[in-house]
Amino acid sequence: IATSGEKKGRIKAGSSNAGSDPTPPRTEAPSTSQPDTSQPDASTGVNISLVRRPKGVIREGSTAVLRGRVTPRGSDVVLQRQVTWDGVGWQARETSTPRANGSYRFALPDIAPSGRTYRWRIVALVDGEVVATSPTRRGTVR
Repeated sequence: IATSGEKKGRIKAGSSNAGSDPTPPRTEAPSTSQPDTSQPDASTGVNISLVRRPKGVIREGSTAVLRGRVTPRGSDVVLQRQVTWDGVGWQARETSTPRANGSYRFALPDIAPSGRTYRWRIVALVDGEVVATSPTRRGTVR
């Protein structure tokens, strides 16, 4: 079992359902050239944007923030943060629901170890089924 050194973060959107996380099957990391938002699912039209702050290198022990917006607003979506590193498959972390305006935010405190490159994505689930996946964002810890 791999460990990430990335601690579970705080969520600043709806409630966390960490004990009932629906985990989609592991997949390979998407290509490195991504648009700013996901491609909406044809049947649901759900779309997810994702931004990582701070941009660039992440200092060891610092906090990074993943934030974005889900459209359409008011969709019955559960958001799941996922992470991968060093060839490890996608690992499910905490879940949340978007705010009324569609925005969401995941704080990732105390990121370590130095030298590791993480990739993050947000997966949108409706009734336990994946309906959209955000572009990936990556960060190297220094």
